[in-house]
Amino acid sequence: MNTDSFWSDIPELASALDKVDQVIQTELQDVSGQLGIAVREHFQAKGKMLRPALFLLFFSGKNKKHSLNKGYRLAASIEMLHNATLIHDDIVDNSPIRHGKPSIYAKYGKHTAVYTGDLLFALSLNLLSKNASKLTNLQLNSKAMSGILQGEVAQFGQNYNLDITIEEYLEQIKGKTALLFGYSANLGALEGNWGNKIANQAKEFGENLGMLFQIQDDLLDYASTTEDFRKPVLLDVQDGVYSAPLIFALQKDTSNVLHDLVRKGCNLKPVDLYKIRELVVKLGGLTQAHQLAKEYENRTRASLSEFSSLPNYQNLTKFMDKISNRNY
Repeated sequence: MNTDSFWSDIPELASALDKVDQVIQTELQDVSGQLGIAVREHFQAKGKMLRPALFLLFFSGKNKKHSLNKGYRLAASIEMLHNATLIHDDIVDNSPIRHGKPSIYAKYGKHTAVYTGDLLFALSLNLLSKNASKLTNLQLNSKAMSGILQGEVAQFGQNYNLDITIEEYLEQIKGKTALLFGYSANLGALEGNWGNKIANQAKEFGENLGMLFQIQDDLLDYASTTEDFRKPVLLDVQDGVYSAPLIFALQKDTSNVLHDLVRKGCNLKPVDLYKIRELVVKLGGLTQAHQLAKEYENRTRASLSEFSSLPNYQNLTKFMDKISNRNY
Protein backbone atom coordinates (compact mmCIF):
# COMPACT_ATOMS: atom_id res chain seq x y z
CA MET A 1 0.00 0.00 0.00
CA ASN A 2 1.19 3.50 -0.92
CA THR A 3 2.06 5.71 2.07
CA ASP A 4 -0.02 8.64 0.78
CA SER A 5 -3.15 6.54 0.25
CA PHE A 6 -2.83 4.92 3.68
CA TRP A 7 -2.74 8.34 5.35
CA SER A 8 -5.25 10.04 3.02
CA ASP A 9 -7.61 10.85 5.91
CA ILE A 10 -4.78 12.63 7.77
CA PRO A 11 -3.38 14.78 4.92
CA GLU A 12 -1.10 16.85 7.14
CA LEU A 13 0.57 13.66 8.35
CA ALA A 14 0.85 12.31 4.79
CA SER A 15 2.57 15.56 3.80
CA ALA A 16 4.94 15.37 6.78
CA LEU A 17 5.85 11.77 5.95
CA ASP A 18 6.71 12.84 2.41
CA LYS A 19 9.18 15.29 3.97
CA VAL A 20 10.58 12.46 6.09
CA ASP A 21 11.04 10.37 2.96
CA GLN A 22 12.87 13.27 1.31
CA VAL A 23 15.29 13.38 4.26
CA ILE A 24 15.94 9.66 3.86
CA GLN A 25 16.55 9.99 0.12
CA THR A 26 18.98 12.86 0.75
CA GLU A 27 20.88 10.78 3.31
CA LEU A 28 21.16 7.91 0.81
CA GLN A 29 22.07 9.84 -2.34
CA ASP A 30 25.84 9.78 -1.75
CA VAL A 31 26.08 6.08 -0.92
CA SER A 32 28.04 4.53 -3.80
CA GLY A 33 28.46 1.13 -5.40
CA GLN A 34 26.28 -1.91 -4.87
CA LEU A 35 25.48 -0.76 -1.35
CA GLY A 36 23.97 2.44 -2.72
CA ILE A 37 21.98 0.58 -5.37
CA ALA A 38 20.67 -1.92 -2.83
CA VAL A 39 19.66 0.57 -0.14
CA ARG A 40 17.95 2.99 -2.54
CA GLU A 41 16.11 0.10 -4.15
CA HIS A 42 14.98 -1.06 -0.71
CA PHE A 43 13.40 2.32 0.05
CA GLN A 44 11.60 2.48 -3.30
CA ALA A 45 9.07 0.03 -1.84
CA LYS A 46 7.77 2.44 0.77
CA GLY A 47 6.07 0.99 3.81
CA LYS A 48 3.37 2.75 5.80
CA MET A 49 5.97 4.52 7.97
CA LEU A 50 3.98 3.84 11.14
CA ARG A 51 6.81 4.51 13.57
CA PRO A 52 7.85 7.93 12.22
CA ALA A 53 4.14 8.77 11.98
CA LEU A 54 3.70 7.97 15.66
CA PHE A 55 6.75 10.10 16.48
CA LEU A 56 5.38 13.05 14.50
CA LEU A 57 1.94 12.86 16.11
CA PHE A 58 3.53 13.38 19.52
CA PHE A 59 6.23 15.79 18.32
CA SER A 60 3.91 18.13 16.43
CA GLY A 61 1.49 20.61 17.90
CA LYS A 62 3.53 22.42 20.54
CA ASN A 63 6.37 23.08 18.13
CA LYS A 64 6.52 26.09 15.86
CA LYS A 65 7.28 25.74 12.16
CA HIS A 66 10.99 26.44 12.56
CA SER A 67 11.42 23.18 14.51
CA LEU A 68 9.53 20.95 12.08
CA ASN A 69 12.62 20.23 9.98
CA LYS A 70 14.28 18.81 13.07
CA GLY A 71 11.20 16.64 13.54
CA TYR A 72 11.45 15.30 10.00
CA ARG A 73 15.10 14.40 10.55
CA LEU A 74 14.38 12.62 13.83
CA ALA A 75 11.47 10.77 12.23
CA ALA A 76 13.79 9.74 9.38
CA SER A 77 16.26 8.36 11.92
CA ILE A 78 13.48 6.16 13.32
CA GLU A 79 12.47 4.87 9.89
CA MET A 80 16.07 4.06 8.98
CA LEU A 81 16.57 2.29 12.30
CA HIS A 82 13.43 0.23 11.67
CA ASN A 83 14.55 -0.71 8.17
CA ALA A 84 18.01 -1.67 9.41
CA THR A 85 16.38 -4.21 11.73
CA LEU A 86 14.18 -5.50 8.89
CA ILE A 87 17.15 -6.07 6.59
CA HIS A 88 19.05 -7.95 9.29
CA ASP A 89 15.89 -9.93 10.15
CA ASP A 90 15.68 -11.09 6.54
CA ILE A 91 19.19 -12.53 6.83
CA VAL A 92 18.43 -14.38 10.07
CA ASP A 93 15.07 -15.62 8.76
CA ASN A 94 16.32 -16.46 5.24
CA SER A 95 13.44 -14.34 4.01
CA PRO A 96 13.18 -13.94 0.22
CA ILE A 97 10.48 -11.24 0.26
CA ARG A 98 10.25 -7.74 1.75
CA HIS A 99 7.37 -5.37 0.92
CA GLY A 100 6.28 -7.67 -1.89
CA LYS A 101 9.69 -7.59 -3.62
CA PRO A 102 12.90 -9.64 -3.33
CA SER A 103 14.71 -8.77 -0.10
CA ILE A 104 18.24 -7.34 -0.26
CA TYR A 105 19.43 -10.63 1.21
CA ALA A 106 17.74 -12.64 -1.56
CA LYS A 107 18.79 -10.36 -4.41
CA TYR A 108 22.28 -9.21 -3.42
CA GLY A 109 23.41 -11.80 -0.91
CA LYS A 110 24.25 -11.96 2.76
CA HIS A 111 27.27 -9.65 2.78
CA THR A 112 25.53 -6.77 1.02
CA ALA A 113 22.50 -7.18 3.29
CA VAL A 114 24.64 -7.11 6.45
CA TYR A 115 26.48 -3.97 5.34
CA THR A 116 23.27 -2.28 4.19
CA GLY A 117 21.71 -2.82 7.59
CA ASP A 118 24.88 -1.58 9.29
CA LEU A 119 24.88 1.50 7.06
CA LEU A 120 21.32 2.35 8.06
CA PHE A 121 22.14 1.94 11.74
CA ALA A 122 25.02 4.41 11.29
CA LEU A 123 22.97 6.93 9.29
CA SER A 124 20.13 6.69 11.79
CA LEU A 125 22.43 7.35 14.74
CA ASN A 126 24.09 10.23 12.89
CA LEU A 127 20.75 11.96 12.29
CA LEU A 128 19.68 11.37 15.86
CA SER A 129 22.91 12.67 17.38
CA LYS A 130 22.73 15.86 15.30
CA ASN A 131 19.10 16.59 16.13
CA ALA A 132 18.22 15.22 19.57
CA SER A 133 17.84 18.12 21.99
CA LYS A 134 19.29 16.27 25.00
CA LEU A 135 21.85 13.55 25.62
CA THR A 136 19.20 11.60 27.55
CA ASN A 137 17.03 11.55 24.42
CA LEU A 138 19.96 10.16 22.46
CA GLN A 139 20.42 7.48 25.11
CA LEU A 140 16.83 6.32 24.54
CA ASN A 141 18.03 4.94 21.21
CA SER A 142 20.66 2.66 22.70
CA LYS A 143 18.21 1.48 25.35
CA ALA A 144 15.59 0.64 22.71
CA MET A 145 18.17 -1.08 20.50
CA SER A 146 19.39 -3.19 23.40
CA GLY A 147 15.83 -4.36 24.05
CA ILE A 148 15.18 -5.04 20.36
CA LEU A 149 18.33 -7.14 20.02
CA GLN A 150 17.55 -9.07 23.19
CA GLY A 151 14.06 -9.76 21.82
CA GLU A 152 15.52 -11.10 18.59
CA VAL A 153 17.97 -13.33 20.47
CA ALA A 154 15.17 -14.57 22.72
CA GLN A 155 13.11 -15.50 19.65
CA PHE A 156 16.06 -17.31 18.09
CA GLY A 157 16.55 -19.27 21.32
CA GLN A 158 12.93 -20.47 21.18
CA ASN A 159 13.04 -21.67 17.58
CA TYR A 160 11.36 -25.06 17.12
CA ASN A 161 10.26 -25.09 20.78
CA LEU A 162 6.83 -26.71 20.71
CA ASP A 163 6.41 -25.94 24.42
CA ILE A 164 6.81 -22.18 24.08
CA THR A 165 4.30 -20.32 26.27
CA ILE A 166 2.21 -17.27 25.44
CA GLU A 167 4.15 -15.36 28.10
CA GLU A 168 7.42 -16.14 26.33
CA TYR A 169 5.88 -15.15 23.00
CA LEU A 170 4.72 -11.81 24.43
CA GLU A 171 8.20 -11.12 25.78
CA GLN A 172 9.62 -11.81 22.32
CA ILE A 173 7.27 -9.49 20.47
CA LYS A 174 7.82 -6.76 23.03
CA GLY A 175 11.46 -6.69 21.97
CA LYS A 176 10.82 -7.49 18.33
CA THR A 177 8.16 -4.84 17.70
CA ALA A 178 6.67 -3.02 20.68
CA LEU A 179 9.83 -1.34 21.99
CA LEU A 180 10.37 0.59 18.75
CA PHE A 181 6.76 1.81 18.78
CA GLY A 182 7.25 2.89 22.39
CA TYR A 183 10.56 4.58 21.59
CA SER A 184 8.97 6.49 18.69
CA ALA A 185 6.13 7.84 20.81
CA ASN A 186 8.40 8.54 23.80
CA LEU A 187 11.00 10.43 21.75
CA GLY A 188 8.27 12.39 19.97
CA ALA A 189 6.74 13.58 23.23
CA LEU A 190 10.12 14.46 24.75
CA GLU A 191 11.32 16.35 21.68
CA GLY A 192 7.89 17.97 21.46
CA ASN A 193 8.43 19.36 24.97
CA TRP A 194 5.30 17.79 26.44
CA GLY A 195 7.05 16.85 29.68
CA ASN A 196 8.04 13.59 31.31
CA LYS A 197 4.54 12.55 32.39
CA ILE A 198 3.11 12.68 28.86
CA ALA A 199 6.33 11.15 27.48
CA ASN A 200 6.08 8.15 29.80
CA GLN A 201 2.40 7.71 28.97
CA ALA A 202 3.28 7.96 25.27
CA LYS A 203 5.88 5.23 25.67
CA GLU A 204 3.36 2.90 27.32
CA PHE A 205 0.76 3.73 24.66
CA GLY A 206 3.27 3.03 21.89
CA GLU A 207 4.39 -0.27 23.37
CA ASN A 208 0.82 -1.53 23.79
CA LEU A 209 0.06 -0.41 20.24
CA GLY A 210 3.14 -2.30 19.04
CA MET A 211 2.00 -5.45 20.85
CA LEU A 212 -1.39 -5.17 19.16
CA PHE A 213 0.25 -4.58 15.78
CA GLN A 214 2.47 -7.68 16.04
CA ILE A 215 -0.31 -9.98 17.26
CA GLN A 216 -2.43 -8.80 14.33
CA ASP A 217 0.51 -9.41 12.00
CA ASP A 218 0.74 -12.97 13.26
CA LEU A 219 -3.00 -13.44 12.85
CA LEU A 220 -2.83 -12.23 9.25
CA ASP A 221 -0.21 -14.88 8.51
CA TYR A 222 -2.89 -17.50 9.16
CA ALA A 223 -5.72 -15.60 7.52
CA SER A 224 -3.97 -14.78 4.25
CA THR A 225 -2.55 -16.38 1.15
CA THR A 226 0.83 -15.70 -0.42
CA GLU A 227 -0.81 -13.40 -2.97
CA ASP A 228 -2.86 -11.19 -0.65
CA PHE A 229 -0.29 -10.82 2.12
CA ARG A 230 2.74 -10.76 -0.18
CA LYS A 231 4.84 -13.19 1.86
CA PRO A 232 5.30 -16.97 1.72
CA VAL A 233 2.47 -18.60 3.62
CA LEU A 234 3.48 -19.60 7.17
CA LEU A 235 7.18 -19.23 6.40
CA ASP A 236 7.79 -18.63 10.11
CA VAL A 237 6.52 -22.11 10.98
CA GLN A 238 9.06 -23.66 8.63
CA ASP A 239 11.75 -21.60 10.37
CA GLY A 240 10.60 -22.73 13.81
CA VAL A 241 9.14 -19.37 14.84
CA TYR A 242 5.78 -19.94 16.51
CA SER A 243 3.29 -17.12 17.09
CA ALA A 244 0.12 -16.74 19.16
CA PRO A 245 -2.38 -18.61 16.92
CA LEU A 246 -0.15 -21.68 16.69
CA ILE A 247 0.89 -21.58 20.36
CA PHE A 248 -2.74 -21.51 21.49
CA ALA A 249 -3.61 -24.33 19.08
CA LEU A 250 -0.69 -26.49 20.21
CA GLN A 251 -1.94 -26.18 23.79
CA LYS A 252 -5.27 -27.72 22.69
CA ASP A 253 -3.74 -30.39 20.44
CA THR A 254 -4.40 -33.46 22.60
CA SER A 255 -4.22 -35.77 19.57
CA ASN A 256 -0.70 -34.51 18.71
CA VAL A 257 -1.65 -34.29 15.02
CA LEU A 258 -0.65 -30.63 14.89
CA HIS A 259 2.53 -31.31 16.89
CA ASP A 260 3.59 -34.00 14.43
CA LEU A 261 3.06 -31.67 11.48
CA VAL A 262 4.92 -28.74 13.03
CA ARG A 263 7.87 -30.99 13.93
CA LYS A 264 8.62 -31.33 10.20
CA GLY A 265 10.03 -27.80 10.32
CA CYS A 266 11.95 -26.91 7.19
CA ASN A 267 10.68 -30.12 5.54
CA LEU A 268 7.09 -28.90 5.60
CA LYS A 269 5.40 -29.01 2.21
CA PRO A 270 2.69 -26.59 1.02
CA VAL A 271 -0.01 -29.17 1.75
CA ASP A 272 1.31 -29.47 5.32
CA LEU A 273 1.20 -25.71 5.80
CA TYR A 274 -2.41 -25.50 4.71
CA LYS A 275 -3.26 -28.41 7.01
CA ILE A 276 -1.56 -26.56 9.88
CA ARG A 277 -3.69 -23.52 9.12
CA GLU A 278 -6.85 -25.64 9.16
CA LEU A 279 -5.92 -27.21 12.49
CA VAL A 280 -5.07 -23.85 14.05
CA VAL A 281 -8.56 -22.63 13.13
CA LYS A 282 -10.23 -25.88 14.25
CA LEU A 283 -8.45 -25.92 17.62
CA GLY A 284 -9.42 -22.33 18.37
CA GLY A 285 -5.97 -20.82 17.97
CA LEU A 286 -7.19 -17.92 15.83
CA THR A 287 -10.07 -17.19 18.20
CA GLN A 288 -7.80 -17.05 21.24
CA ALA A 289 -5.24 -14.93 19.42
CA HIS A 290 -8.00 -12.51 18.38
CA GLN A 291 -9.01 -12.28 22.04
CA LEU A 292 -5.41 -11.52 22.99
CA ALA A 293 -5.25 -8.79 20.34
CA LYS A 294 -8.52 -7.36 21.68
CA GLU A 295 -7.03 -7.16 25.17
CA TYR A 296 -4.19 -5.01 23.85
CA GLU A 297 -6.58 -2.94 21.77
CA ASN A 298 -8.71 -2.21 24.85
CA ARG A 299 -5.63 -1.40 26.89
CA THR A 300 -4.34 0.99 24.22
CA ARG A 301 -7.69 2.70 23.66
CA ALA A 302 -8.13 3.21 27.40
CA SER A 303 -4.88 5.18 27.52
CA LEU A 304 -5.85 7.45 24.60
CA SER A 305 -7.76 9.75 26.95
CA GLU A 306 -4.45 10.71 28.57
CA PHE A 307 -3.65 12.67 25.41
CA SER A 308 -6.99 14.49 25.07
CA SER A 309 -5.28 17.85 25.67
CA LEU A 310 -2.82 17.34 22.80
CA PRO A 311 -3.58 19.06 19.46
CA ASN A 312 -3.13 15.73 17.66
CA TYR A 313 -5.54 13.80 19.88
CA GLN A 314 -8.03 13.21 17.04
CA ASN A 315 -5.24 12.11 14.71
CA LEU A 316 -3.90 9.74 17.38
CA THR A 317 -7.39 8.26 17.55
CA LYS A 318 -7.40 7.82 13.77
CA PHE A 319 -3.95 6.22 13.98
CA MET A 320 -5.25 3.80 16.60
CA ASP A 321 -8.24 2.96 14.38
CA LYS A 322 -5.96 2.19 11.45
CA ILE A 323 -3.96 -0.28 13.52
CA SER A 324 -7.07 -1.88 15.03
CA ASN A 325 -8.93 -2.30 11.76
CA ARG A 326 -6.15 -3.30 9.40
CA ASN A 327 -6.46 -6.48 7.37
CA TYR A 328 -3.15 -6.38 5.46
